Amino acid sequence: TEHDETTVRFNVSKATISNLGSTEDGITLYQYDGSQYDDLSTTRIPGDDTATEFAYQATFDSFNDLVIAAGQPDLGLTSASASGAPDTLESGQTTTVTVSADVENTGSIAGSDTVRVRDSSGNTLNSTTVNVGTGGTPTVPVDVDLTGPGSRTLTVALGGQTGQTQDVTVDIDSPDDGSPPAGGG
Repeated sequence: TEHDETTVRFNVSKATISNLGSTEDGITLYQYDGSQYDDLSTTRIPGDDTATEFAYQATFDSFNDLVIAAGQPDLGLTSASASGAPDTLESGQTTTVTVSADVENTGSIAGSDTVRVRDSSGNTLNSTTVNVGTGGTPTVPVDVDLTGPGSRTLTVALGGQTGQTQDVTVDIDSPDDGSPPAGGG
């Protein structure tokens, strides 16, 4: 039933928001219009928060079904690459290689997670935390130190989530010592 605009105030438990993996800014009141739920402009009222609840308000113009929902970030690792590796490296020498992880957030609120680079034994070589806004797609650089020549497969992981890994291969040759090739007399 249509009527003048009505403003409703409501509280949501801080524990519930945390348990849902959301934040206080991820709460939205939705109204059913007969075929879909439309989000209503929902604002926090920090002055009305309690020790255990966040306070909100929203305005609507009909008493159709109302639903409170908690938005969540949805971070994913879309690709990974490595750069900065020298063509050659002496045995025992160390070089720094930058591993880049492309992360995206398709969720309804900002989120953060940890990008880790692991060696083939599963040891974490380095990590960094990334904060990604809604719709954000940052490239996250993580520097790792590699020692000596060789081919290495590094695993880039986003958090501890299953399926959120990408492998990159770094090939570094041993320098030519200047002697003629075998049999090339």
